[in-house]
Amino acid sequence: MGTDGFEFVADHRNVEESDVPHHSIFSNSGVSMHIGHGWTVGEISVSSNRWSGGSDNQVAFTPSYVWRLARRTELLLGLPVGLTSSADHIGAVVKFTFELGGGGN
Repeated sequence: MGTDGFEFVADHRNVEESDVPHHSIFSNSGVSMHIGHGWTVGEISVSSNRWSGGSDNQVAFTPSYVWRLARRTELLLGLPVGLTSSADHIGAVVKFTFELGGGGN
């Protein structure tokens, strides 16, 4: 799995000079493996805004586990760990997903 792209800042409100948002490029990729009642996922995320005048190169690794709670219902818990000084050192991600409609399997 993977995602590559650009993030363009169209407008921003007045903020301090150090907090002005810049355009950035990003790439996310990872692997997943079925374990127990869900999936273990490892994702590496890389983004940079230096090409547009920013000063951030962010790299983070996020190990996660996705539990399949019921048909079309999942809960993800992840711990992103920043690997560069401009990335957050550690955080938490919690996502609850419930799919509505469709034929589903």
